[in-house]
Amino acid sequence: MEELLQEIFKEATGSKLLSLKKSCQEALELICSQDGNGRRASYELRRTCLHPMQVALETKRPRLVAFALQGFHKILRDDRFHRGIEPEDDSLWTPSQLLCATSSVMYQLPDTQVQIFRMYLSMALSPRRTLNGRLSVWACGRCAEAAGAAPHVAAAARAAAAQVLRAYCAQLDEECQELLSEGSPVGRNHIVAVGCYSEVIPVIQYLCSRLAETQMIPKQNPVALFFLDCLLTLMSSLSERVSGNSHFTTFLWQKFCPSLISFLGTPRVDKNIKSREHEGHLVDDSGRGSGALVCAPSFNSKQAKTIYSIANQLVRLVGSTSNLRPVLEALYHRMLLYPPIEHRVEPLRSVREMLQNPKRLTQLVLLKKTDPERHSDDMAIVRLIMDGIEECGRSGDPDVVAAAVECVVSLLDALEKLCSNPHDYITPDMSTLILEHWPKLHDADYTGPLTYQTLARLPSPYRDVVAVLQSNEEKGNDSSDTSGPENISSGSEAEADSDADNVFLPSRASNPTSDVKHDNFNKNAKSVPKTLNLGRCTITECNVDLERHNARQFVKTLQNSLLPKLINLRTCIEVDEAMQEFASKCCQHNASQPPATACIMNADGVYLATYAALLLTLKQKKSKYYADVSKIPLPLTEDEFVDDVQGSGVLVYLSATWLRELYQQVVATDLLKDVLTSDHPLIHLLSDLGGLDSNPVMSDWQRLKEVSMVYNDSIDSPQHQASLRWARRILTCIWDSMVTVLSVPLTGYTNRKHKLHGIITKKINTFGKRKRIAWEGLTIQCLEGLHKAARISTTLSLQNRCNSILALLASSATSQPANGKILSTHALSLDILISGGLELGSKAPECWDHIFSACHYVSSFEHSLFGQQGNNATPIVTMQTGRNKTVSILQTDAKLGLEGKDDETCVDVFNFLQPIFDNSSSNEMSVAKIVEACRQEGGNIISGSNAARVCCALTAAADTLYTRLAATTTLPTLKAALQHLVLHHHRLLFSSWDQDIVNNNVWWRRGSTSRVVGGNGAGEAARALCRAGDVALRCLRAARPLAHRMAIWTVVGPHFMQAACHKDIQISSLAIQCLHDCATTLLNQQVELPHFHFNEALLKPFENLLCLELCDDDIQEQIISCICEFVETNRMEIRSGWRPLFNTLRAANNSNQYSAILEIFKVFLNTDNTLVFANAALDCILCLLSHIKGLHYDETQTPETKPKKPSTPTQPKPSLSLKFSKNSKFIPLSEEKTEKVIVDMCREALYHLENCADILTMMYNMPKCPIFNTGNRIKGDLPLSVVDPIIPSASLDVTKYISNENCIEELISYRKLSTTLPPSNTTNNCLLKLDKPSNILKVWYVLIEGLISATVVCSKKNQPAAMETLFKLLRNIAEIPGTHFGLHCINHLLLPTVQNWLRQIANVNTHWDSVMPNFKQCCGMTTDTIVFYLHNLQQINIERSVEDNDKVHEPFESAEVTFALKQIMLILVECIAQAQEPIARLGASCIRHIILTSGHLLTDNQWEIICTSLHRACNVSLSPLKQLTYAFKENSNSFYGDLAMVKVAARRDCSVNDNVRLHAMAQQVFLTEQLRGESNLKQTSKNSNQILIDDRSYIFLIYLHEAVTSLNPDLYTVRIPNRGLVVGLLAHQILIQIIATVLIQASSDVFQGINGILLESLKSGTTICNYQFFLTKNNIDLLLKSLELSYTRAMQFDSRPGLKFLVQKVSNLDYAANLYKQTSSSWLIKIIALTDIFFNGVSKFKLKPTDLSIILKNYTSSLNMTLEYDQFVMKIFDLKATWELLCSSYLKHLISVSDFDNSDLKDRISISSGESDSSNHDEEFYEEAENVSQETKEVDNVEKPKPFTFADFKTSNVEKAEIRQPHNKENEENDNKIYPKVESPKNEQKNVIRYSDVSPAKVKTADTDNASEIDKARTVNISISDPQLLEKNKNIEVILPPQPVPPEIEQQRTLSISKDMEVQRNCFLNIIMAYLELVLTFPLERFHLIYPVLQTGFVQLARTVSDPQLLDRINVFFDKKDLVEFSRK
Repeated sequence: MEELLQEIFKEATGSKLLSLKKSCQEALELICSQDGNGRRASYELRRTCLHPMQVALETKRPRLVAFALQGFHKILRDDRFHRGIEPEDDSLWTPSQLLCATSSVMYQLPDTQVQIFRMYLSMALSPRRTLNGRLSVWACGRCAEAAGAAPHVAAAARAAAAQVLRAYCAQLDEECQELLSEGSPVGRNHIVAVGCYSEVIPVIQYLCSRLAETQMIPKQNPVALFFLDCLLTLMSSLSERVSGNSHFTTFLWQKFCPSLISFLGTPRVDKNIKSREHEGHLVDDSGRGSGALVCAPSFNSKQAKTIYSIANQLVRLVGSTSNLRPVLEALYHRMLLYPPIEHRVEPLRSVREMLQNPKRLTQLVLLKKTDPERHSDDMAIVRLIMDGIEECGRSGDPDVVAAAVECVVSLLDALEKLCSNPHDYITPDMSTLILEHWPKLHDADYTGPLTYQTLARLPSPYRDVVAVLQSNEEKGNDSSDTSGPENISSGSEAEADSDADNVFLPSRASNPTSDVKHDNFNKNAKSVPKTLNLGRCTITECNVDLERHNARQFVKTLQNSLLPKLINLRTCIEVDEAMQEFASKCCQHNASQPPATACIMNADGVYLATYAALLLTLKQKKSKYYADVSKIPLPLTEDEFVDDVQGSGVLVYLSATWLRELYQQVVATDLLKDVLTSDHPLIHLLSDLGGLDSNPVMSDWQRLKEVSMVYNDSIDSPQHQASLRWARRILTCIWDSMVTVLSVPLTGYTNRKHKLHGIITKKINTFGKRKRIAWEGLTIQCLEGLHKAARISTTLSLQNRCNSILALLASSATSQPANGKILSTHALSLDILISGGLELGSKAPECWDHIFSACHYVSSFEHSLFGQQGNNATPIVTMQTGRNKTVSILQTDAKLGLEGKDDETCVDVFNFLQPIFDNSSSNEMSVAKIVEACRQEGGNIISGSNAARVCCALTAAADTLYTRLAATTTLPTLKAALQHLVLHHHRLLFSSWDQDIVNNNVWWRRGSTSRVVGGNGAGEAARALCRAGDVALRCLRAARPLAHRMAIWTVVGPHFMQAACHKDIQISSLAIQCLHDCATTLLNQQVELPHFHFNEALLKPFENLLCLELCDDDIQEQIISCICEFVETNRMEIRSGWRPLFNTLRAANNSNQYSAILEIFKVFLNTDNTLVFANAALDCILCLLSHIKGLHYDETQTPETKPKKPSTPTQPKPSLSLKFSKNSKFIPLSEEKTEKVIVDMCREALYHLENCADILTMMYNMPKCPIFNTGNRIKGDLPLSVVDPIIPSASLDVTKYISNENCIEELISYRKLSTTLPPSNTTNNCLLKLDKPSNILKVWYVLIEGLISATVVCSKKNQPAAMETLFKLLRNIAEIPGTHFGLHCINHLLLPTVQNWLRQIANVNTHWDSVMPNFKQCCGMTTDTIVFYLHNLQQINIERSVEDNDKVHEPFESAEVTFALKQIMLILVECIAQAQEPIARLGASCIRHIILTSGHLLTDNQWEIICTSLHRACNVSLSPLKQLTYAFKENSNSFYGDLAMVKVAARRDCSVNDNVRLHAMAQQVFLTEQLRGESNLKQTSKNSNQILIDDRSYIFLIYLHEAVTSLNPDLYTVRIPNRGLVVGLLAHQILIQIIATVLIQASSDVFQGINGILLESLKSGTTICNYQFFLTKNNIDLLLKSLELSYTRAMQFDSRPGLKFLVQKVSNLDYAANLYKQTSSSWLIKIIALTDIFFNGVSKFKLKPTDLSIILKNYTSSLNMTLEYDQFVMKIFDLKATWELLCSSYLKHLISVSDFDNSDLKDRISISSGESDSSNHDEEFYEEAENVSQETKEVDNVEKPKPFTFADFKTSNVEKAEIRQPHNKENEENDNKIYPKVESPKNEQKNVIRYSDVSPAKVKTADTDNASEIDKARTVNISISDPQLLEKNKNIEVILPPQPVPPEIEQQRTLSISKDMEVQRNCFLNIIMAYLELVLTFPLERFHLIYPVLQTGFVQLARTVSDPQLLDRINVFFDKKDLVEFSRK
C-alpha cells in the first residue's frame, strides 16, 4: 500500500492534484504510525487510505485510475485494514467506505466500471467483509445504475449485486447458526435465532419498490430485470430456516408475493380478460382466481422467467408453511393459468425444474402439523400446477403439449427417485410425522380438496346447499382410475374426519362411512327380485320347518364331526378331501331317511354350502363381529349368501330356506372358535377361496416363497415407508391429470367442442422432418412416462388405478402390425404389461384385458417371426443354444421347399426359459436390458435377431405369467382373470371373424389375396383358442381344491362350447379338443364321491352342442368319439357324467359309431353301482328310446341317397362342400344297407331297454334303493291321458237338418262309456300313490311311455320288434311292480296312444297298406294284454259257472280293468267306424276275442260296457246307411233324393285292386246268396270286359236345403264315401254274429236246435264259447235293441227303391242293392234269442201253458218294470209282437205295394221301426235323458204310397205315427204340449194295441238308477238340437232344377224294382221257414208252452199264404198242436 501511495504521489502532478498529494502524504504517515503502540482503528486507516484512491479515481487519468483500482483491491486484501471488530456505525464498515470511494463509478469509462464492479464482487467474496441490509441495498442500488449500461458493464454489475446479496444471506445464516449452536446466549431458541432473518425484509422491500417503479415503463426495462435477478438471487440464497420467521412470512404474503403477482399482470394492465372455461362450462377454481388472458401478457418474457424462478425459490423457502399457501397458489395461478395456453411454455419449463427435484416435490406437499385449524389443503398447489399442466396437455399445440409431457415425466422421475432413495430427501423427523399421520399406506390417498373442517363451521347460507349436494351425490361418480370413493380409507379417525368435510367437490369427495354405502346397496338389492330365492327344489319349499330343522342338524354335524377332524389335518388338500367326504356322507345319510324327513340335496350343494358357511365365519372373525355383534356390520347379507351358493354355476340341490337357516346359524355361531391359529390349513384354504388376503398368491405358495427367499424383502426403514406414503399421496392427487397429459399425444383428447386428435393430426401433417421426428420423440416420451407410472403404481400398490395406463400401453403397443419389427418403447410396454401382469390384474381385474391383449400380440409377433411368411419372406428361426445366447438362422423358402400355410401356428418352445418365480427384471434375458442394448446398436426400431431375442424374452414372460396365474393365484383372482381371458378370446373368435366376413376375407377363399388377411384372422383365433385351452389345463391340473376347479370350469366350459359352434371347422374342432382334454384331466385327477354331480356339469357342454344342434356333423362325429374315449378309458370315473353323456348320444346320428354307442350302453348297464345307475337311468332310457325311434334316420335317409357319387379319400375339409364330403364319409350309399343298420340299432336298443327294465325289477324291492334322478321329465301337473269317447266326424249329420218321420229312432244313452276323470287325477298324484321313495316308478313310467311313443313313430320294419318288447314288458309289470302300475300304464299311456295312432293314420288316406299290418298287430296285442290282466285279476269269477246255483257269489271287479275294458271298447268301436275293411274287421274281431276269452269272467257292470259298446258299434257301422236313407222318402223311386239333393262324385284316389275288393264286398252285403249266384253266372256267361272296374272311388254328396241359400254351399254338403257305406255294412255283419254268440250261448237248449236252421254266416265254430255268460236283463235288452236297430235300418233302406237303384249303379251290381240278408239275420237272431229267454223264464218261474194263456189275455201295459217277473212278462209280449210283425211283414210283401192299404199293419211296421238311435254318435249319446226335447207332429191325412214326382218337394208329406204318452204325472205337469188322441182303426183287435204297447218299440231299458227318467217315453221324433231351425227347414220351399231321367235308366230302374220285390218276399219266407223249423224241433212240452204265444201269427199266415212248402210246414205246426192237446187229454 505504501508503494502504491508513493506511485500516486509521484503521478499527481499539477496544481489540480495538490489535494491528492496531500492525502497521499497523510495516508503514508498514518500507515507508518501503525507500527507503534498507538494504533488507529481499522476504519480510520481505511478511510485515510481510501481518500487518495477516491481522488485518483475521480481524476479519470488512466494511470491514476489504475492505481486507484489497485488500491481498492489492496485494501480488501491487506489485513492491516481489517483488524478488530467493526464499530456500530455501519458507515465506517468496509463495504460502506468502498461504496463511498467509488461513488463516481457511473462517470468512468466502461472498462473502469467493469473493474469497479469486479472490486465489489471481490468485496462480497472477501471473508473480511461485514454486511447489513442497508449496505446490501446501497450496493444493489449502485449496481442498478449500470443495469442499462453496456452489456459487459451490466453483467459485471449484476454479478456484483448478486454476490453482495449472497454474502449478506450467508452472513445471516451464520448468525442464525451461531444462535442455534451449543452454548448460545439465547439457549437455542429457534424463534430468536430465526429472528435475524428479519433484516432481509428491508432489502426485499427496497428491491420491490424499485421494481414497482420500473412497472410504470411498459417497454423492456433492463433495470426491472436487474432487480428481479437480485430478488431471485436473494431468495435462492436464503436458508429454508427463514420460514420460521413470522415477520418474513408476513411480509411475503402481504407485500412480496402480491408485487410479483402484479408484475405478472393485473387487470389494470391486461384488459383482455375472460372467465375460465373448462369442458364447455364455467368453473370456479376455488379462490385461485377465475380470470384468464385472451391475448399475450404485457410483461416481458425474460422478466417473467425470473419471476417463475423466484416462485420456485419461494416454494423451497416457505412451501411447507400453510399460511403462505394461498399466495403461493395465487402466484402459480398467475403463472400457469392466467396467460393464454400458447404462452405457458416457459412457466411449464420453470415448473419442470421444480418438479424434477424430489426435494422440491416434498416441499410442495404440505405436512399437517399439530394445529389443524390453520392449514389449508395440503395438495392444493399440486392440484393447481397439475390443472395448468393438464390444460396445456389438452391444448393441441405441439410445443405446449411437449412441455406439459416433460413436466409430468419429470414429476414421475422425481417420484421414482423419492421411492428408491428416500434417505436423500426425507429426514427421520419427517418420516416419523408422515407415519404418524398416515399409519397405513392407503391412508395417504388424496381424496379431494378441503375447505371447512366440519359442516358446523360452514356459513349458514351454504349449509343447506351442501346437505342437498350430499343427498343427491351420485352413487358411482368415478371409476377405479380416478380418485373416487372407492379409494377412501377409514383406517384413521383423523382422516375420516377430514374426509367428512369434502363437501364442495362431490366428484372428488365421498361419504366416509361404509355403513351408509352398504345400507344403500342393501336397499337396492332388496328392490331387485331374487329369482334364486325360491331355490331349485320348489317341492321342498312348502315344508319350511323340515328344511330349517335339517339345516340346524347340519350345522351341529359340521361342528361336532367335521371341524374336529379338520383341526388335525396339515395340508389344504387334505382339508378339502375331508370336506368332500363330509358332503358325500351327509347326502348319504339324508337319502337313507324316510321321505317325510328327507330333504332334496346333493353333495355339490352341501360341499359349497360348507365352504360358504366357514368362509362367512372367517370374515366375521376378521371383522371382530363375534366380539361385538351389535356394532360390527355383517360382511354378507342373507340374499347374497344364498345367491353365492345357488349361483355358483354347478348343480346345487339345496333350497333357499335351507340356506337361509344355515346363514342364520353361522351368524349366531362361531364355527371356527376351536381353530386357534391363523396359520391353520383350513384358514389358508378359506382365505384362498375368498381372497381375504391382499396378496393374490395362495397361502401355500406364499410359504414356499418365504422359505426359498426368491423374493428379497423390500427396504423397510421408516424413511422408505414414509417416502411410499408421500409418493402415493402425490400420485393419487395427480393421477387423472397425468393420464390425460400422457394420453393426448397417443390418442388425442376429445371434448364436446374440440376433437383435439384431429387438430393434432393436422398439425403433424404440416410438420417438417425435424418437427415430425420431435413429435415421434414426444410419443416415445409419453410411453416412457406411462412405463414409469406403471412401475411406481406397482411399488405404491396402486394397481387398481392402472387400467387407463395399461389401456394406453396396450393400444399403442398392439397398434403396429406384428410384422417382424418392433419399437423399443413398445417392447418395454409389452414387458411392463406382461411381467407385472399378475400383480396388476390381481389388484385391478379390468387390467386383464390389456394384459391378455399384450400376450396375444406377443403370440402374433412370435408367429410373424418364426412362422412361414410366404414365398418371398425369410423367416427367422431362433433356437436356444446356450444359457443366455440366442442364435438366429436365416433360412429361405428355396432351401426349405415348403409350401406356406396361413393357418400354421407356432409352438411355444420357450417354456423352459424361466422357472415360475424367476424375476424377469433380474434376468440377463430381461426385455429392458435387451432393448437398451438394441438402442445402443441401432436406434429405436428393433428387427432381425434382436427382435427374435425380444420375442423370446416376452414369450417367456407371458408363459411365466400364465403358469403363475394357473398355479399360484387365489380363486377370486384366477376367476376374474379367466373371465377376462374368455371375453378377450370371444371377441377374437367372433368379432374379428365377423369383420373378416364383412371384408370378404373368409376362410374358404384359397386365393392369394385372401390368404394373408383372412387366414391370419383364423390363425390368430386358433392360436388364442389353443392358449385358452392350455391355460385351462394348467389351472385344472394345478394342486387346487375341488371348489376351485368347479369355479374354473364354470368359466372356461361355456367358452369352449361357444367356440365349438364357430363357422371355421379348425376352430370348432380345436374347441372340442379343449373340452375333451379338460374333461379327461378332471376325470383322471378328481374321483367323484357319491352324491356329487360335478362330472355332470363337466360333460354338459357336449350335450348342449348336440341336443341343441349347435354344430355341424363333423363336430358331432368328433364329440361322439370323445365320449367313446371317456367310456373306454374312464368308465369307472364317469359317475354322474353318464347323464349328459346319454343326452349327448340321443342326438347322435352317425352310423359309423353305432357299435361304439351300443358298447357305451353295455358298459353302463353292466355297472355294479346302483347309485350311479339310479342317477342316470332315466337319461339312459331316453337315449335308448331316441335310437329306437330313429327319427333322424328317416329325415336324412332320402336326401342323402340321391347324390350317388363315388366316395373320395378324406382330406382336410374346410371348404364349401364340407357338408357333402362329410356325409359321404359315414352315410352308406345304398338304402338297403342303411335300413339294415337302422334295424340292427333299433333291435340292440330294444335289447338294452329290456335290460334296463330287468334292473328296475331287481331294484324295486331293494331294501335301501337309491333315489332315482327324475328331474323335471315328468310333468306332474298334467291331467291323465284317457281315450276320447267321441269319434271324430269330418261330415255333417243329415238328421239335424232333415225331418224324415219314417226314420225317426229312439235315443240310447252311451254315458256308460264316458272316460271323464276328476281333475285331481294327475300323473304325479297317481304315481305318488303307487311309487316308492326311490321314485323308481317314475322312471319305469317314462320307460313305458317312451317305448309306446317310440313304437308308433319308429321305422315300419322296426315296429314289430318294438311292439314285442313293449307288450313283453307290460306283461312282466303285472308281477313287479304289480297290476296297478301296469293297468295305469295301459289306461293312460298305451290306449290313448293307440287311439291317436288310429286317428293319425285315418287322417292320412294313403299308405294304409304299409301301416295297417303293424297297427293291426298293435291293436291285437293290446287287446290280448288287457285280456291277460283281466284274467290275472278276475280269474276268481270263474267259480260262478262251476258251483251250485244255491250259493250266490258276488263277482270281483277291478276298477282299473273296467276302465281299460271301457277304453279298449271305445277304440275298437272307432276302428269299426273306419272306412277301411281291415281296420273295421280288426275292431269287430278284437271285440269277439274279448267276449269269447273273458266273457265268463266279466261282471254285470263290465257286461253293460260290452253291450253298450256293441250297440254303439252297430250304430256307427250303420251310420253312413242312415245318413243316406234320410235323404229319401219311404217307397220313393227317385235316386236324386227327396228331402235333399243327392249326387255322386268320383275321385281318382285308389287302385283298381282296391275297387275289385270293394266290388266283392258290395256283392257280399247288398246281394243275397241267390242273387250273387245269378250275378256270377252272368259274369261268366258274358264278356268280362263289360264289368269295368277302374281306379275311381265314389262319394255320395247330399246337398241340404241350406246349401242353396248359403254363401258357401260346401258347409252344408254331406259327403258319404261309398267305401265307408260298404265297409260299415260288412263290419255290421260281424257284429251281428257276435251278438248272436252272446245271446244264444252254446249251453242253451235253443242252440242245439239251430245248427241246421241258421244262415251259413252264423255257423262258424269260432263263435262258440264253452263258458256261460252271465247277462242281466238290461244288458240283454241292449243287445236286442242292437238287433232291432239292425233290421230297422235295413228295412228302411229296402223300402226306398230309388236309393237301392242308385247304390246298385254306384256299386256296379247287376241287381238292386238290398239288405235282406241283414234283415233276416237280425230278425231271426232276435226271435230266437227271445225264444231262449222265454223258455228260461218259464223254467225259472215254473209257468204252465194255462198260466201263459192267462198272462196273454189279462195283462195290460201298466206293468211294474222293476220286478223281474214283470220284465219277463214283457219279454213274452215282445216275442209275440215280434213274431206277428214278421208274419205281417211277409204278408205285406205278398201283395203289390200299390194295392197294399192295411193301415194297422202299416202302423205295426212304423211301430217296429220306431226305435233306433241317432246317427249323431259323436255328441248326443252322453246327453241326459231329460234334456232330450220331444216333438210331435200332427197327422192330417194318410196318403197312399205313390211314385216320385218333382212336386213332392213342394209339400210336406208327413206320415202318421202313433204317440204314446207314459203315465207319469210329473211329465204331464212339466210338458205344456197337448198331444192329440189317436184312435186305432175299428177293425184292429184290442190285443194288437196291447201288443204294440208292450213291444220293445216303446219300452226302453236302461240303468236302474235313472230308469224313471229314461222311461219317459221316447216319442217318435228324434231330438233336434235346434227346433227352430227344424221348423224353418220344414216350411221352406226349395225349387230344385228338373232332373230328367233317360229312358234306358228308367227301364233299368223298373226292372230292378220288380226283381227286388220277389227277392224281398223270398227273404221273409226264409225267415219264417227257419223259425218254423226251429219251433217244430221243440219237444211236445216246450211246444205246448210256446204255442199260445205264436198262435196268432200262424193263424194270419194260414189265411193268406199260398206257398206250398210253407203251407206244408204250417200244417205240421197245427198237427203238432193237435197232438199236444190229444196227449193232454
